[in-house]
Amino acid sequence: LESRIEMIVREALASGRSEQQEITLERSALAMRHFAVSAVPIRTKEQPQAVRGAVIVLHDITRLKQLEVLRQEFVANVSHELRTPLAIFRGYLETFAENPGLSREDSQRMIEAMRRHSNRLNALTGSWNLGVLSTIAGGTVALPIDGTDFHCTGAATFESDTLNAPLTVPPGKELL
Repeated sequence: LESRIEMIVREALASGRSEQQEITLERSALAMRHFAVSAVPIRTKEQPQAVRGAVIVLHDITRLKQLEVLRQEFVANVSHELRTPLAIFRGYLETFAENPGLSREDSQRMIEAMRRHSNRLNALTGSWNLGVLSTIAGGTVALPIDGTDFHCTGAATFESDTLNAPLTVPPGKELL
């Protein structure tokens, strides 16, 4: 983690521009943490062209990444639940079209299967707000952050002539 942050800081110091990257820290297969890392060069009024250091912000975006996975799984499940009955409808309709002389029993069995799947689709989609589903599928869901407790988990200062500055974590806090 530290070497990846150092690389982002070095890029910001060398280019004189803000640098942003997402990094992932894997403690184990089940304990991954995701961070949005930003490094912004510091300049002074006296020497506005000279970069004197950088401010680094680590934003833990692990929960957002987890929600994105859930969104993708939800969209895949909804897609599957819609495609299955539609495939059955298509198959039975093709059978009807290609075999106009089907027996009454076969016709009734296929019609009853389509009725069951139609009722299932109606029950499944009856309470859906398709506008909300559209935004979920498009990945544009706005997550409310009102009441979120934002706090500093650590602070560090990097000066342009040394990148060996320690990362200071306040007592009682953990970086991860």
